[in-house]
Amino acid sequence: MSFRIRFQGDVPHSRHLTTECEASCDHLRAEFPEALSFEVALSRTGEQFEVHVHVTGRHVSLAARAQDRSLPDTLRGAFARIERQLRKHHDRLIFARRRDTFRHASA
Repeated sequence: MSFRIRFQGDVPHSRHLTTECEASCDHLRAEFPEALSFEVALSRTGEQFEVHVHVTGRHVSLAARAQDRSLPDTLRGAFARIERQLRKHHDRLIFARRRDTFRHASA
């Protein structure tokens, strides 16, 4: 798994945040094997933090972002959004294969 994190602007570099993001990516990678590469960008605009998460892999390229006043809440929000997108994509792949198998079996 490839993982990259960028701290932009005046977001302080933190080993704790890096570890937390890496753990979230590991969780997603374990659940969604098609996800191979994760990029996380943390930035701050005024009083709001912004987190961008980009996931690429086999037949998948998804991105999500979240904004909030609290950096931990922003991270959780962005990872929750990307997890929903991955779940939707993964389910589409699984159920498309099942539909194709059912069509070929009944023909």
